[in-house]
Amino acid sequence: MKPVSDTAVQRAYQVRIALFLISAFIGIFLLISIYRGIATLDTLDQTERERDRWQRPGDVIQALGLKDTNVVVDIGAGAGYFALKLSPIVGKHGSVVAVDILKEPLLFLCIRSFLRNQWNIHTIHGLPNNPRLRVGSADAVLIANTYHEFTQPRSILDHVFQSTEARRATSHSRPCAPIGCGGIP
Repeated sequence: MKPVSDTAVQRAYQVRIALFLISAFIGIFLLISIYRGIATLDTLDQTERERDRWQRPGDVIQALGLKDTNVVVDIGAGAGYFALKLSPIVGKHGSVVAVDILKEPLLFLCIRSFLRNQWNIHTIHGLPNNPRLRVGSADAVLIANTYHEFTQPRSILDHVFQSTEARRATSHSRPCAPIGCGGIP
């Protein structure tokens, strides 16, 4: 058996130290990310409890006329304020399609729906001019606190209208709730 040289031992030692340091930095980064994520989820819950006072989500959802098995789209869903409230209304046989052009809030919505066992919420990363909805795929569409953000509102509304087209022809449900600036008129 050939003896191992001192330089080979030193090299192996340096590689182990480097791997340990890299692992430690990755571990610290992951712990910080998890902590910040949990803090963000807590902040969202607090903010939404305050928002419930002025938004009147029950009135908004009631105006949509939803029932079990409906498919409802939440345009500009963000982290899921309305999507999480719509989920129990449409039940496990219905679905909520949450659309937003930002990926990070949709990720938080996925985490929040997972933690609440709300498996009927689906997310779509939309485009500024196209929410990427299938034609005839929705019974109702909610656009709340979002319209002012649209850079191409005509295009978005055309796609939204098309997403309810086939279902409007076969049902008497209202595709959009009449929501004014101060809530329900």
